[in-house]
Amino acid sequence: MNVILEADVVNKPDRASFEQNVIESITVTVGEQTYIINTGKFDDQLLDIISMDVSRSKDWIAIHAERSAGKTLILVEVKTGKLMVLNDLMQDDRNQPIETIASYHWSPKKDEIAISFGDTAKSSLAIYDPSKDSFHYLPRTTNYISTNLVLWQKNGNTLDYISEYPSDQLILFRYNTKTNQVKPVQKINKQEWAQWFELIH
Repeated sequence: MNVILEADVVNKPDRASFEQNVIESITVTVGEQTYIINTGKFDDQLLDIISMDVSRSKDWIAIHAERSAGKTLILVEVKTGKLMVLNDLMQDDRNQPIETIASYHWSPKKDEIAISFGDTAKSSLAIYDPSKDSFHYLPRTTNYISTNLVLWQKNGNTLDYISEYPSDQLILFRYNTKTNQVKPVQKINKQEWAQWFELIH
């Protein structure tokens, strides 16, 4: 889609060594359109861009960025440059802080993005529709510790994700959007997890 991201990074030597390089702004160029995101004013500044992806309709761009504690997911509307920070939207929606959005994946059928979110001890999942500004929270089958991979199936009705529970044990779960049910599928070893991870990178 000819999308270019450029991060303006500045060095702040008065900070701890791991967070001295801070992203002051991100320039998003789509064809002949250019938008500048002033990230220097964020409460928790960005340190690095992890990845980006475009929605099915090509109307939205997702930018996944790392902070000193946690990860942020930013959505940019291509036509207008409208900016949404999903961590902040979820915090308002749930009335509690959202430390990190660990993983994400656009639906192959419509402009909905699946995300895993939480903190270092607890992970949850949701689907966000940016056109309606609405979240749908997935039911939990157990207390996931972390979820670092979320992947839609091609039919757009099924969402697979791999979560850790209990500690150091990975399980593949499958969510059906039509029945709103989650089922555990199988245990996953480290090698299998790496193979799944390659599917979205």
